[in-house]
Amino acid sequence: MNNVLSSIIILGSCLLLVPLACTKSRTNRTSEIEPLTMINMVPVENNTNLEFRIQADKVRYSKGEPIFLQMSIVNIGSEAVFINKRFIINSPQQPKEAGTGEVYLIVTSSTGDTLSFNAFLEVGYPTNNDYIKLEPARMVRNDNKQDINEFYKFGENSEYELTAYYYNYFNKGITPQPWQGKIKSNTIVIQTQ
Repeated sequence: MNNVLSSIIILGSCLLLVPLACTKSRTNRTSEIEPLTMINMVPVENNTNLEFRIQADKVRYSKGEPIFLQMSIVNIGSEAVFINKRFIINSPQQPKEAGTGEVYLIVTSSTGDTLSFNAFLEVGYPTNNDYIKLEPARMVRNDNKQDINEFYKFGENSEYELTAYYYNYFNKGITPQPWQGKIKSNTIVIQTQ
């Protein structure tokens, strides 16, 4: 009985000391991963007063039928914000500070595969005319219709989840200083026949 009790005490002591040793060694380690901004990934703004929404014009589409997204930003805060209203869709790999688009999509099939962005877009830098002062409780929508079939190869008889990210990091020559950051939209589901 004493041997069993001694073994339990020794085992319990070891279990208490192992996490302490691991914790101590972790504080001295530095990550070898590059900062998010260095690998073209920018964290989403969680504490923003803007809400980004997407909506498809319908749920089911025939193969090759245009798929248009309505995109909008709502100012849910108490102060006006100067934002980019172009809503140009571009590749997720496009440098976010380049000013060559404001939206990218993550399109995931029902099998879990993420569709690749299959287009090359030459987009000019935004100008002051591309920005708007968005007052509290107001909304701005995209006025350009982009068929996302031009960017992604949707299969037949499939279901897809779409999540969009709106970002603005370009501010050269833009006055007043625009909002800068990245926000995630709601997720919608569309089906192809």
